[in-house]
Amino acid sequence: MSTHILMISAEFLDYTMPTRTIELAEGIVKHGYQVTLLCNGGRFSKASISSLFLNIVPAKVVKNGVTWLFPPAVHLPSGKGLLRPVLGALNIVLTLAFATLLLCLRAIDVDILCASSAHSQGVIASALKALFHKELVTDYGDPTFARETGLMMQVSLFLERISIARSDVVVSTDPVISKYILSNYHKEPVFLPSGYDSALFPRAECHSQRSLADRFVTFVGKIDTSVYRLDILLLASKRVVDAIPEARFRLIGAGPDIGKLKRMASDLGVQRSIDFVGFVPHENVASWICESEVCVHMTNDTCLGMKVMEYMVSRKPTIIAALWWNKYESVIKSGYNCITVPLDPEALAAAILKVMRDGDYAAKLGRNAYETARHYSWDQISEGVIKEIQRIGNITVSA
Repeated sequence: MSTHILMISAEFLDYTMPTRTIELAEGIVKHGYQVTLLCNGGRFSKASISSLFLNIVPAKVVKNGVTWLFPPAVHLPSGKGLLRPVLGALNIVLTLAFATLLLCLRAIDVDILCASSAHSQGVIASALKALFHKELVTDYGDPTFARETGLMMQVSLFLERISIARSDVVVSTDPVISKYILSNYHKEPVFLPSGYDSALFPRAECHSQRSLADRFVTFVGKIDTSVYRLDILLLASKRVVDAIPEARFRLIGAGPDIGKLKRMASDLGVQRSIDFVGFVPHENVASWICESEVCVHMTNDTCLGMKVMEYMVSRKPTIIAALWWNKYESVIKSGYNCITVPLDPEALAAAILKVMRDGDYAAKLGRNAYETARHYSWDQISEGVIKEIQRIGNITVSA
């Protein structure tokens, strides 16, 4: 029998884009391991009566070699205030009870536990570790210390203290998060960033220097200004279009703030220069990036992420506007393989204009970006996780 890994996650079955957890689970399966994905948020993300009922009913689905298990869950995407931590606690209890029952009945036989975050998923995994004496790898996940405030911040900090203390290995996806973990918990994390799909990126035509009639500035991701500051990009676009009228800004993705941003573009008078492309299947995203002159990422927290790796491995000049823009000393090196600026429209516009006006500088950024990102395919990241699993569990893949 091959080694069996139980990954505790919050993935939904109706996701239309890849996630770090799904990519890692499928990558680990390719190396001969069994992976069960225990999803504690429900099967479906949609807010409907049918989804609410289906989320309460346990289910099992097999996709691409990964077994997905869905415990009973209550998922209300619009939950706010005290409802959020209450529902979160309820789903933690339901998932823990479900997993404990399966393990006690030996319905699943687990060798290693993996948590996709140091928060809800980390606490579930920590409890299972204590009950069944299994080694635990915890992926710190998204930085809730940057995204949450008030009660949710305190809850998140409480959960991560438990998770990190119980973990045999803590994985970080970002150099600034690595510093945070080391400083606050005195644990040296393993750095394994989000990667890129080597079957899709980079496209061969992106390797050549091409002259494009349209000068595209491209963003790929969820159209949600609570995380991705597309409002900053629209303010910057006004300055860019005034200087380079043929510049066009493409926002690729779906999300709750499309209507708000369209109204903002109209108010700024740049609506003809902004393309709200909408959802694009991930297998087609590479061609859109390939056509771009500049790629951008604007965020309230980490500068690294899947989209940044995909931009960089495609040899595209990448500009990142973020709160942590000046805290990077490794991987991301502003002026060498990307440009980082504060979340300020003038700074973002100036960076975009510099790249669009200086072809040699843009080419240098693109070359260096590729040399950095090419080492971080999902295959390579999966191998890094497997190395840690083998180290703490003293196990290898069965022949």
